[in-house]
Amino acid sequence: MTFHRRVRSRDLFPTDEPVPAASLVGRSADVDELTNALANGLNRTMVGPRRTGKTSVALAAVAELRARGCYVASIDLFDFLEPRSLRGLTGGCSPTAHQRTAPEPRPAGPADR
Repeated sequence: MTFHRRVRSRDLFPTDEPVPAASLVGRSADVDELTNALANGLNRTMVGPRRTGKTSVALAAVAELRARGCYVASIDLFDFLEPRSLRGLTGGCSPTAHQRTAPEPRPAGPADR
């Protein structure tokens, strides 16, 4: 029986910092898509395994937006371990304070029949 050693992402991507935009390889379509979506006021969520370039792509998109003259803000949430620690960024409000609740059902009226 042959056992293969599992390759860890840190072995494949030996860097502890995001890759500079000029050094990204094969991610220009991702950067362009994210940049254009954000420039048009759309929200995007990037999901993937650790150390696969999410932060590098996001930082490249932010740099491109700045180059276009857009106002941008970047917040690194890595140091915020619990929602309560975000209060300083949310004006003292709890991040869950703005959750919507479903409206109460209204009785059927003549327009509903």
